[in-house]
Amino acid sequence: MIDEHLILYEECRSEVNKEFVCQCIVNTGSNNDSIGKNGISHVIEHFLINYSKRTSFFRDVKIHGFTGFYYTNYYWYVDNVKEALESF
Repeated sequence: MIDEHLILYEECRSEVNKEFVCQCIVNTGSNNDSIGKNGISHVIEHFLINYSKRTSFFRDVKIHGFTGFYYTNYYWYVDNVKEALESF
């Protein structure tokens, strides 16, 4: 089941090339880092992106991410809704 932090929308660049953009928003950003441990949210972002390359589904899918002040956002592109739902 998709909750309010998992977002799926269709991005149509042309009639031939339709993509679906999947996003996962985590309510942990640099504002939540402990004193003396600043940057830990950003480190975890990079760890998860690199780790995802080793899982079966994401082997051919590039995950992008960024850490903001209040949250971390991960997003990736897939070709159809079935792949999108499987990726969540």
